[in-house]
Amino acid sequence: MSLVKRIIMVSAGLDSTYMAWRMIRDGVDGLYLHHISIRNNVNKLWVEQDKRMPYIIKYFRDINQNFDYSESVFEFYGWNVVGYDSDLQALVGQKIAENLSIKHRVELYIGLHAGSLNDYHVIERRSRNVNANIWKALVQSAANRENIDEEIHYPLVDDNKDKSDMIKEMPKELLNLTWSCRHPDDGKPCTYCKTCREIKEAYEKVEKEGE
Repeated sequence: MSLVKRIIMVSAGLDSTYMAWRMIRDGVDGLYLHHISIRNNVNKLWVEQDKRMPYIIKYFRDINQNFDYSESVFEFYGWNVVGYDSDLQALVGQKIAENLSIKHRVELYIGLHAGSLNDYHVIERRSRNVNANIWKALVQSAANRENIDEEIHYPLVDDNKDKSDMIKEMPKELLNLTWSCRHPDDGKPCTYCKTCREIKEAYEKVEKEGE
């Protein structure tokens, strides 16, 4: 039994799927994957991601059975502003950590990629230590807080991985299961949302590097 439990916040998006896949592939001990279905009318990202998560988890289990998995659902129908996913990831991560910390040292992992550090909103929030402060406050309110790491882990940032790196490295069958578009149109990417543009630019970078 691993002395450390690593909570991996995973969606069916490219970034977190890549992060989880890499850790599962490498046989990292103590993995606990958790998917949050954040349901709202502002975007329909969750519709396609919820469909794909079972297939992604099956793919992971075919590689390595040695991880736990759970899901939660949050509904914000009728709300015009639903905020940042990372805030909710921290909240749910703390609830999981409280349960795991009874017997284990616990760490939280989020799939922020290196390219995101150029995004204005990420830069602005990091300048105020928003995510770090939220997580530290949540840890301080937890039972067994001495067993929960107060730092959020961002392995893709640490390893300087951007979306083009993930596209090149991830197995094609797993890559095809991922979904990042926030405004799907009858099961097809919209092509105009922020994540669609990022994916397009990443593929163009990979293609150019291959010339």
